[in-house]
Amino acid sequence: MAIIGIKSKLFSGDYEDILVTGVSGELPFTIEIDNKVILEETYFADSSGEVRIKGIGNIITGYFNFPVLSFSDALIDTTATCILTFIIGMPVSYVQKILYSSIRTGINIDIGEPPLCIFLTRYTKKRTSVLRNELVSFFENGQRIEIGMAYILEDKAKYTQFTFLTTSSSGNLIIKNISVPVVLSLLQSQTGITLTEEKLLFYDLYSLSDTTINDKLHIENDRRNFPSRRNLLYRNCFGVPETVTFTGADERSMELGGTYSYFSGAYRKTHTLPVPSDKINTGYIDATVADSFYDLVTSDKVFLYENGTIGDEITITDIEMTSKVPDNKPVSYTITYRPSENKNARFEKEHHPFSSKVFDKTFDSTFN
Repeated sequence: MAIIGIKSKLFSGDYEDILVTGVSGELPFTIEIDNKVILEETYFADSSGEVRIKGIGNIITGYFNFPVLSFSDALIDTTATCILTFIIGMPVSYVQKILYSSIRTGINIDIGEPPLCIFLTRYTKKRTSVLRNELVSFFENGQRIEIGMAYILEDKAKYTQFTFLTTSSSGNLIIKNISVPVVLSLLQSQTGITLTEEKLLFYDLYSLSDTTINDKLHIENDRRNFPSRRNLLYRNCFGVPETVTFTGADERSMELGGTYSYFSGAYRKTHTLPVPSDKINTGYIDATVADSFYDLVTSDKVFLYENGTIGDEITITDIEMTSKVPDNKPVSYTITYRPSENKNARFEKEHHPFSSKVFDKTFDSTFN
């Protein structure tokens, strides 16, 4: 018997079929995670004595320890350790370390390959502002993370680079908040330089092994004002928190739902359910943001956030995404969403300072 297609370490999205050859009759097979059998199946060989086992990556997806969608720093073990057992006479077992991905990554992380030291994001360049939150995630594999910051000081452009952190070799997942206020605070603590937000031009994150750059993330401080802005927090293709901001048109509507019945000969509404719906546009985006749009619409959870505070969870109900190749026109996509919870209305009332005086300060001698 030969077993083909098993790797010691890989992303779940890269899990290919397992081919077992030289099988005569039946093949009992089990998958075990954390001392719990999650699959127990018996396969039967085809006429050529082969068994092909499909879909293991999808089966394992429900057993990952996903990080919480938040803006807090985190250090967690997200690796799923699987034991695959084939029984033909005597049991034959294989241990696999599986990392989550919702798509094919094409990244070879099998045992003996170079450690995975990239940032877990599609982005290499991104725009942000003091009104947005940014996160970066990576696995601890002995790399060093450095931050380089470009800014204006005393009417001169300067660039300062310093070590953000040095990781262990545990393989655990690290999530760090790298929003503008956070990196400005880091600059002050590392160098003593105090800057206001408008003086920051951009900042770079580097993942380094000795002097080798494994990955780089460039973040520009975008000081433009937009008439409409929607901030979203979601889970990207690696299962880690990521943010995006829509700056295009925002169209809101309300649908009235409910339950109707006859009572005492009268047709009455017994339950009212107003359903708000928002249709928002990305604004003009580049190819990387367009690719990340796929992660957004396939994320298991999506939240609105404002000023660093996470708001309602939303459910995306429709998308509009069309692009042509070749085409020199800017690309923009649209999503339609509604609040996930039925109880989503909030009491809001504008408050004004009250005075015990009859007339306020605008009253003067011109009053007749």
